Amino acid sequence: MVICYVRYFILSILTITLSACTVHPFQDSSQSPPIAPIIEPSIAQTTESVPEIQLEFPASTTTSDRAFEDGRPLAARVNNQPIFLDTYQKQVAHLEQALKTQNIDLTSEEGQTVLAQVRRQVLDSLIDQLVIERAASQRGLTVSNETLEAKTQESIEQGQGQTQFEEWLAFNNLTMEEFKETLRSQLIANQMFEHITGNVPDTADQVQLRHILVADEATARAIIEQLKTGEDFAALAQAHSLDESSRANGGSLGWFPQGLGLVPPEVEAIAFSIQPGEVSGPIKSALGFHIIQLENRETARPLGDMHQALKQQIFINWLKEQRSATTIERYVGP
Repeated sequence: MVICYVRYFILSILTITLSACTVHPFQDSSQSPPIAPIIEPSIAQTTESVPEIQLEFPASTTTSDRAFEDGRPLAARVNNQPIFLDTYQKQVAHLEQALKTQNIDLTSEEGQTVLAQVRRQVLDSLIDQLVIERAASQRGLTVSNETLEAKTQESIEQGQGQTQFEEWLAFNNLTMEEFKETLRSQLIANQMFEHITGNVPDTADQVQLRHILVADEATARAIIEQLKTGEDFAALAQAHSLDESSRANGGSLGWFPQGLGLVPPEVEAIAFSIQPGEVSGPIKSALGFHIIQLENRETARPLGDMHQALKQQIFINWLKEQRSATTIERYVGP
């Protein structure tokens, strides 16, 4: 049953989309229908060139053995807004079923690791949903009932009609009201995304960079001495760099703007402060020690495929700021 319905099992479309992107450059169904968004938000449009964007969640949340509201157990509270345990459990159960259809043994060590990640992602997504909706409300961004009904009908038509839509709801243990609330959340998230990133230009100051990543400062300094004697940067990158994604290309990272998160912030800061032809380093980051060579720099260079990735990173940074100003209480663990 192939139906293009909402991604119910994780309410935050943002989290799903960003976690589906490709790997960071420095890091090495039977009956269940494939579920795709019924709308085409900008945050769902990614390309193979988009780097993976890892969401980091604050550790300053509180934990309790049990918490209730109106007699119902809670999974979390977000600025005193409840996330009920049964809502969380229902989404986790749906994802568990999806994992089983992919022949993932949830009783294995690997399966338990995947399941723990899924449970965390579900809760993080539910938290983000409330954070985004609160910010949207403060800005007067809403979804009318007329728009919601129109989008619901659009989904039903894309899913080959009312009968299959109802079958899909039944298979996924959903009510029409739950479906519509999920859809409303997606539409609000899309509005917030465009509100925050709509003015991001399609050109930016960009650098063209090569780098060599090594494990310790002594090795980095030895390579810098070789460069001073005229050794070729690309050849040394191929021989010594620990970054497998760029090593074969002589350490080339290509063109990128500030704020994309393609390189560690320490490296980015230096890259945008030196002149073409300069070599700098060692630069310490969480990954090791970097030596960089600035090949070129252009102002107002078209972003191309990176435009969407830059918008995503800007939104993630905004969401992190919102989250840091939010009181989050978690009552369940992975």
